[in-house]
This record gives sequence, C-alpha cells and structure tokens, in this order.
Amino acid sequence: MLLHLFAASLLSAQDNGIAERWNEQFSCGQEHYSRGKLLLAERCFESALAIAETSLDSRNLGAVLSALSTVLLEQGRIAEAEGVAQRSVRILRQCAEEACGNALGRALRSLAILYAQQNRLSEAEQLLTEALAVHTRARAPAADVAQVLNTLGLLEMTRWRPGEAESYFRRGLFAIHEAETADLTRRDLYANLATALLVQHRNRAAMDAAQMAVESSGSVASPDYFRTVRHACALLAASSAPRDYDRADRSLDIARIALTKIGIAPRERALVFGAAANLRFTQKRFAESATFYSQAIEALAMHVSADHPDMQRARICYAVVLRKLNRTMEAEQVERELRNAVQRAPADPGAQHKVHLSDLKQNR
Repeated sequence: MLLHLFAASLLSAQDNGIAERWNEQFSCGQEHYSRGKLLLAERCFESALAIAETSLDSRNLGAVLSALSTVLLEQGRIAEAEGVAQRSVRILRQCAEEACGNALGRALRSLAILYAQQNRLSEAEQLLTEALAVHTRARAPAADVAQVLNTLGLLEMTRWRPGEAESYFRRGLFAIHEAETADLTRRDLYANLATALLVQHRNRAAMDAAQMAVESSGSVASPDYFRTVRHACALLAASSAPRDYDRADRSLDIARIALTKIGIAPRERALVFGAAANLRFTQKRFAESATFYSQAIEALAMHVSADHPDMQRARICYAVVLRKLNRTMEAEQVERELRNAVQRAPADPGAQHKVHLSDLKQNR
C-alpha cells in the first residue's frame, strides 16, 4: 500500500515538473512574441511543443501548436503555419470539450486567420462561427469571445463591408465591457472600429476610437510592438482624413520605430507602408506615395495570397498614383497583374463587395 502511494506521489511530482517546464517555455514564447522577437518565440514554443509531445497532454499540445502557427504566419511562412494550425485543431477536436474547449476555440480562430489571409473567406467564417459556439459552451473568458468577434469584424473589412464590421467590433467591446484582463483586446477593437468608421466617412467618431486605442498603448510595462504598429496606423489614418498632417506624421514615426523592434513581420510592414502611402497621396507627395505602395505590395506578397482583396486594393492605389506620375507603362503592368488576380479569385458567397476592374479608372 505504501509502495502504491509512493509511486502515485512520484508520478504526480513528475507531472508537476513537466507542467512547470511547459509553462516556462510557453510563457517564454509569449513574452518574445509580444516584443516582436519572432525567432526567439519560435524557439521557446518548439521547446514547449517537445515537452507537450512527451507528456501526451492534448490541451497543452494543441495550445502550443496554435501559438507556433501564429509565429510562423507572422514570418510569412504560410505553408508551415497551415500544417501546424491544422494539426492543432485536429488534436483539440479529439479532446473532451470541458477540458479543451477554450483551447479549441483559440485554435479555430488561429486557423481562420490563416485562411482569411489566403482569401479563403467562407472557410474562415465557418471556423470563426464554430469558435464562437465553442467559447459560448465552454463559458470562455470574455477576452476570448471578443477576439473571435474582432476577427469576424476584420473578415468583413476584407470584404469591404464596414457596417457589418462595425457591428462585430461593437459586440466585442460590449462582451468585454469593464473586464480588466481584456485591456489589450479592447484597444485592438477600438483601433479596428476606427478603420470601419473611417471607411463610412464618420471621421470624428473614427478619431475618437483611434485615440481610445492609442491612449494606453504605451503605458504597459512590457511593450507589444505589434499592437503599437496597428494602433499608431489607426490613428494615422484617422488623422489624415481631416488633414491633421502633424498628428498623422507623428503617428507614422511611432509606427516606423515600433516596426524596427520587430523581426521579419510582413503583415506589420504592409500595414505601415500602406498607411504611409495613403498619407503621402493625401498630401499630394505622389513620388513618395508610389515608393510606399510598392513596398506595401512587396510585404503583402509574403503575407496574403495574390488574389486577396487587400492585395487588389493596394494594386489599384499603386496604379492610380503611377498614372498621376505619368508612369503609364508601369501602371498598365500593375493593372494587368490585377486583372489576372481577379480572374483567379475564388468565389466568396458571403461577400457583397468585390473590387471591380472599373475601379482602375476611378480617380481618388
């Protein structure tokens, strides 16, 4: 009897030791990721993955695979990220929902983000709808629910449906309400809400939302440079609309400085270069705008599929500014690339807006 008790105690101690080592490596990955140190984050998550595979803990294994897929995606390693994300979902689907429900919801959202970047918008929407249902059944923390609603809003922005996007962002803000632990998610929602409002020409409301996103971004002890980039770009865009160029340029400086703190991050590079291109176009500094659009398209090519709506819109803007500069042959080449991409784009039953070839003839 004593021998059995000792053996059980030893196994429990071993399990605790494994859990502590996993938590240490997983937390290490999260910390490096928030600081933009993607290669170091990848190394920590791979260590946590090795520990989870040894312990056969489905919840930890699925969670770390999901986190690793996000880091790979940030680096533009889309094929690797997809394989890892799909494995995460498979493992967590086999786990009891009471034990793994929240982890499954997060993994479904990660896979949906990857599909959205590949312009597989209907598949992404299905995964997000499932994630929302899983989180609801599992009584997930409010921040998890809000993050799914935030991603659904971003999906609608990709479809260029800002009204629907606004609804999701506001639902996300309502879901977290005053929860202190959801502060980072709240700022993301305000930044994305600002973009949706701006597209609807509600400039004052967009500025208010962007300022809500930015106000406390720099107050945290450990800066999250990815979020700093996104929030600064939201304020940049909101400032450009009323031609508050001093504030817009200050926001651009903040975003570019934060970008230097991040490793290979094509999403953030595309965001900053695209925002800078739009600003310079509004300021009628067309040569600089063209350079920034070219850089944005180059970064987007590492981040989204060639037929993605974000890539289509960037090419339209680039072609317009090239024509402003009388660089007609280059503009025609960009327009040919756009036509080919539009023809290859998959059907999206949920979309009511598509970038039409006639948009090429519009003047901004």
